[in-house]
Amino acid sequence: MAFDPAALALPVRWIHFASLFVLLGAALFRLSMPQASPRAARATDALLKAAGPATMVSGLCWLWLLLANMAGGFGAALDPEILLAFFQSPFGPVAALRLLLLVAAGAAIVAPPGARARVLLVVAVALLVDQAWLGHAATGRAGLIAAYCLHVLAAAAWIGGLPPLLFALRQGNGPPDASVTLSRFSAMAMAAVALILVTGLMGVGARVGFSAEALARSDYGLILALKATLFAAMLALAGFNRFVAMPSVREGRMLARLRASVALELVLGVATIGAAAALGATPPP
Repeated sequence: MAFDPAALALPVRWIHFASLFVLLGAALFRLSMPQASPRAARATDALLKAAGPATMVSGLCWLWLLLANMAGGFGAALDPEILLAFFQSPFGPVAALRLLLLVAAGAAIVAPPGARARVLLVVAVALLVDQAWLGHAATGRAGLIAAYCLHVLAAAAWIGGLPPLLFALRQGNGPPDASVTLSRFSAMAMAAVALILVTGLMGVGARVGFSAEALARSDYGLILALKATLFAAMLALAGFNRFVAMPSVREGRMLARLRASVALELVLGVATIGAAAALGATPPP
């Protein structure tokens, strides 16, 4: 049974984006939440140790699948002449930088916890920015590339921060810690949501001109609608956590319900990353 590189690229891209989002979100959470309990901090450190190698391996596999798809097969992707031609193409410098960053993500596992979080935060930001030159945004103007970078960075800070937030809610010192942690995370998430909305609309407008008819007739539009629906569901849960659960947690109530809500928000976030991965591999109408 022959495997199609293009068919394999989508799930690998999904895994890579999910790992990369966790890498940025967990590193940012670790550095910006010094009040987190020791158990929550250790759990976040363990998450970073796993996310770094996962980002590296999935990223290397994804680059190989992209090259195999362009070269016409897995074996061709290892041909020295094809590799040389690829790295001499306009995508070559971007791919070479990405290779170095992926290796750095995996190598950071040996760094001390505090330094590891700082290194991985820088590496994750660089990988997400580098990604702009490998997708649809690369065909647009500088403003579209900037909008894409802000879009994915904001999404990674929000969605990628949900796993360590869940650790902090489960392994903290009860309602007082949970209230402080959720309050700080919520402030960051609200800013991230505003950026996601503005930059997402900019990206759609630049690609399809807000043509409802063109979107409705295309696979791109269907996937975009799915992504928007998942995002709206996440936003509803985040609003519940911020305006309903958080005041109750301050009073010592609803902590278990808050944990369940954050867990569901995380599941929706992973699904949203999958929709984004599919969207990036689908030509706009």
